Amino acid sequence: MASGTSRDFAKNLRALAEWLDARPEFPMPSVTARTPYNEYYDKDEFIQAVRALGAGKKEDGILGKDYLKFIAETTPEDTEVQIEINRVKVCKLVRPAQPAEYDCESLLNQAEEAEIGK
Repeated sequence: MASGTSRDFAKNLRALAEWLDARPEFPMPSVTARTPYNEYYDKDEFIQAVRALGAGKKEDGILGKDYLKFIAETTPEDTEVQIEINRVKVCKLVRPAQPAEYDCESLLNQAEEAEIGK
């Protein structure tokens, strides 16, 4: 959002409120102006929200790849609606994390290793 005044901010909030009122109603887990994003815990509620918000894009969430963020693309200028959910709730795990495997050079020569018993 570009810098401006408190009146500009209020105007943007009214435009966003009108835009949201024109969409189908959907549940929101947190309804405060202080929350920069809304994190869903229920898959069905999240999907209902995505459908109501319309066109948008998916990306990694604020907390990283464990979260899926949806950003509505049709919001009024200078406003944005973001919602997110833990990927475990809406995605299928295709490849689980693998334990790290290392191949390290020996830090000691053979005589030193023999001396300390490896």
